[in-house]
Amino acid sequence: METKAILKQRRFFSGKRDFYLTNKKEVAVNYSTLFRKEKYTVSLFELDHKPAIVHYKAYHWFSFAAIFSYFWLSYLASYIPVFEPYDTHGRLFFIIPALICLVLYKVKSYDFVSINYYQTKESALLLWKSNPSETEYELFFELLIEGIKNTQISPEMSEENKIDIYLKHLEFLVSEAVISETEAQEIMERIVNNIQNKQSVSNTLH
Repeated sequence: METKAILKQRRFFSGKRDFYLTNKKEVAVNYSTLFRKEKYTVSLFELDHKPAIVHYKAYHWFSFAAIFSYFWLSYLASYIPVFEPYDTHGRLFFIIPALICLVLYKVKSYDFVSINYYQTKESALLLWKSNPSETEYELFFELLIEGIKNTQISPEMSEENKIDIYLKHLEFLVSEAVISETEAQEIMERIVNNIQNKQSVSNTLH
């Protein structure tokens, strides 16, 4: 697999995410956590070049921390009226889990950058923002967005690039059983003939 860019992301307690931007206008993705592994490939032709920012907060860990803190404060309050010495082990029993939950809340709360499918708007790629570093992230992200934009046809494109993009779209439609291989071939022939006719007219005018 020839790669144009690689982004390897790691987060404590959250696993790892590896993204490989290939020269075949695809992104190969490896997701891995303690209990789950997933591999898949996404074509750049399917993606929207406008990313969405997702602010994820692990509120369940914050809630656990609040519950342990409540019991800890209640435990302390029970000693104050009678001025009895505090039970160190009892205090630690509640405060340590509360601190651990607060750390997990911090670690597992982060910003995602979601690259969505163009048609369905569902998330196709989820990148941890600025991970592993701002420089590495931005370099990969810019190449990814540029690659997606290059799969979208514009009037300024060369005819060769247009043909390549048309061909990739037709291959995708065939793989999704939207059209048959014969229909794709017929459409491609019409596209090529149309481009050649436009070039002949342009050469005649000049």
